Amino acid sequence: MKHLTLTACCIVTGFALSLPLSAPSADKSSITVGLKSDQRAGASLTSDRPAKPPAATEPAKPFIPRVKDAPDRRIGAATRGLCKTAPTLAALAPHPTGPTMHEQPALFWFVSTAVTDPIEFSLIDDDEKVIRPLLETRIAPPVQPGLHQVRLADSGVRLEAGKRYRWSVAVLCDPEHPSNDIVAMGAIERSERPGEAGLWYDEVMAISEQIQSAPSDMNLRKKRASLLDQVNLPDVAAYDLRPVAGVSR
Repeated sequence: MKHLTLTACCIVTGFALSLPLSAPSADKSSITVGLKSDQRAGASLTSDRPAKPPAATEPAKPFIPRVKDAPDRRIGAATRGLCKTAPTLAALAPHPTGPTMHEQPALFWFVSTAVTDPIEFSLIDDDEKVIRPLLETRIAPPVQPGLHQVRLADSGVRLEAGKRYRWSVAVLCDPEHPSNDIVAMGAIERSERPGEAGLWYDEVMAISEQIQSAPSDMNLRKKRASLLDQVNLPDVAAYDLRPVAGVSR
């Protein structure tokens, strides 16, 4: 939590909403009259002007992050000697933030090597004036290398529509000296618009659930690796494509 508190105090979130409204005018139409009796059988109603084709459905608008200049702190690494191990830690998140349609999403993080120090996960409401943790939990060591998740549903935490949240994962190398901790941070927003495009968090959740059911399916892993490459996390993507016993590429 201490890591999120220091960061959140330095961030100013701006809002910019523009909702142009327009009301198309209807065309006046007329009906042919005065047809001869022998023409009426095959006559149809016509219009003075050709009917306009139906308007195409407007595609879902891409997600536009509310914060554009926040520093990228999704990757954390330690100086050797400060921790028992020196892993690379990554918050699997778009930068600077990303949307979700879920009230209780799963948040994923990555560690490159086995960790024997405690790991702390924190979540705060970035829109609150008073910074307090919505969720703070510790993961007991040892923690194996790879991708891991924290399911908000397991703790009963729900995200509110339209709000932005900041989350972090930290390897606690030295409880007396927090500055030595390895910290990775991400941000997430609960979308207010159904059908919004660019829901990276939700796509990762969906593909990860499939991988849990079929962990050796390289096609699924390639799809998740592609999502990781999209948000500039190539090292995590490469780990996902590592050879799996009994499966060829």
